Amino acid sequence: MLATTMAPTLATTMGCAGDVGDPSEVTGRGRQGTIAVHVDPRAWDGSWFLNAGGHRLTATFDADGDQARSGTILDETDQGAAASIEATPRLLDQLHFDPAAQLLTFRDRTDSGFLHYRVYLRDSIAIGRLARSPSETPPADPLAYQTQLTGWREQTFNAHIVPRVFDIVIAGHQHAVVRIDRASAGAGFIGRFKVHLTNDILDEQLSEDIAVQHWDGQTLHFTRPASVEQDQFTGLVVGRHIAGTVTNRTGDTRSWTGQQAEVLSHGLVPRPLPTAQDWQARTRRRLGWLAMAGNPAPLSATATVTGRFLPVPTTAVSDHRDDSAAAWPQKYELTELGLDLTLPSPGGGPPLGRHIHAIMAVPTTPPPVTGFPVAVVANGHWGGAWRTFDPQNTIYWYGDSFARRGYVVLSVDISHRPLGDRQALYTDLLDGDDPANGNDSHPAIKDDGLDSEWEEDGERTWDMMRGLDYVLGRADVDRGQVTVVGLSMGGEIAEWEGAMDPRVGVVVAAGASPDLAVMQYHGNHPCYRWQRGDIREYLDPSDLDALIASRTLVRETGLVDAVYSDLTAHFASAKQVVRRAAPAFAALGGHLIHYLHFDAHAFHIGEPLPAATTARGVTMPVETDVVSAEPWSTDWQTNQITRAISDSLFDAIPVRVR
Repeated sequence: MLATTMAPTLATTMGCAGDVGDPSEVTGRGRQGTIAVHVDPRAWDGSWFLNAGGHRLTATFDADGDQARSGTILDETDQGAAASIEATPRLLDQLHFDPAAQLLTFRDRTDSGFLHYRVYLRDSIAIGRLARSPSETPPADPLAYQTQLTGWREQTFNAHIVPRVFDIVIAGHQHAVVRIDRASAGAGFIGRFKVHLTNDILDEQLSEDIAVQHWDGQTLHFTRPASVEQDQFTGLVVGRHIAGTVTNRTGDTRSWTGQQAEVLSHGLVPRPLPTAQDWQARTRRRLGWLAMAGNPAPLSATATVTGRFLPVPTTAVSDHRDDSAAAWPQKYELTELGLDLTLPSPGGGPPLGRHIHAIMAVPTTPPPVTGFPVAVVANGHWGGAWRTFDPQNTIYWYGDSFARRGYVVLSVDISHRPLGDRQALYTDLLDGDDPANGNDSHPAIKDDGLDSEWEEDGERTWDMMRGLDYVLGRADVDRGQVTVVGLSMGGEIAEWEGAMDPRVGVVVAAGASPDLAVMQYHGNHPCYRWQRGDIREYLDPSDLDALIASRTLVRETGLVDAVYSDLTAHFASAKQVVRRAAPAFAALGGHLIHYLHFDAHAFHIGEPLPAATTARGVTMPVETDVVSAEPWSTDWQTNQITRAISDSLFDAIPVRVR
């Protein structure tokens, strides 16, 4: 075995810089290690909507500079908007704010004892823990703080009345999502509405454009012109809640309630360039805090070569491939790698370890003058790094495909946590996704005795970043040509990696998830969900896609892929996601390609299949946005007509030159 020390090529503490225009920064030893921490004595003043172990709370603080004056907390779990108005909040005491660490501590007296809170407030996001104790004194033992919480500051995220997203329930049985934004021309508002569930039965419907008659941040009036009932909605916002009535065309009236969702949303229209760039920077930092414990750079990194071998010998490739494999021989060598890293302890303890298993393909031909292009690939469920280089694998063959084209390809094992680290989120895949080939379960990044402050997708994304660190440390690669590729769960992580890592120039996400409300009710594997909070309270996949804007995103969808949707036109949900991502690309540039191919849950290149006589090409929907002479039409979502934009995916993804 050969061990080498990796020199990380990018300090990825994206979650640590101050907001644009923030007054000051200091460097200190905080819960993320030695990082730049934004200092703002007003950062904690106002109302915070918290989720503490699934318990919904509203905490309100009154501050004078960095001095705490008073605070209250309201338990709103299972209370609608009307109930929360009448509820009586409890007074908090022992309030103290440390501006250097951005740490707020306080105590809540309850009938059953005391709740002692330690909450870090960064970029208007709350990340913290609480301890339940019979004692009035805060516990000194960090292990006493077992309950985690996340949250967000109302005065920051609702400073502007758009964009705004609500999860709503109509008459207690129909679940839907409402999105509101200002019209592009600046006059009035636009909105979209989608039903996902009725009477606890999956009832995904097409997305509808709605007519917004009034929205002032508190009162909302809109109608559904595309619906048969042409429902008229009236609602009133109180805190993060909304409630009101809906009247159909015959005059029948029902009630509806809802909560604010997707608070990191990009929105439905293009933003001015500085605003769009600022949104991207802030959102990366906030996702870093929420999913990646601040997205710290590794403290140390060592790579060990555990084996070198030629690619999997074969005389034929899978008949599912459409990449002209026979014309591109396997002129590459494979290297099996173990990457061992240390990173800061979220609790300030000793550094934590992380092991990453990967397989790298390096061409056996001389490198181009500018160096080999780079591809970092991720497997999906029940796959692994080794399988991406198996020419006869029917699903995850894209590692071999990129390697044949002269890329240096690093395939990073993406898997699942051991059962004890999952907090009962799911119970399958006990030994990992492909343990026979090295992709076993991946222990969570956490301090001993505590559950993790990382989400699983955050850990997977961090692993991809560290793999890219290693590849970009090679002298024979072109750092300006970096592509990330994945299918299914791997496509989801490709989106995350592209969203969080600006070094990536091209993202190819095949069979990636549509909107998360569809996932929530469709019965898909729950490993995308957050354990410390509700991911849907913060984002939608279209927001990850919007973070890729200014670069290239290829979203691949199969015409008959029913993995995520039971709509007759399964691809409609993916079209909706792409439509929501498009405004960011309109503002920031780049290329947004929705590759709508003939197949199901699969990755494709677009070149001839073995049994085909002509190339299929990379095909995009003819109607990538609403282009209809009929107002309020939903036909654009079900239209299967496509047009070819290139003969191959390799022709469609542009070379990125830094």
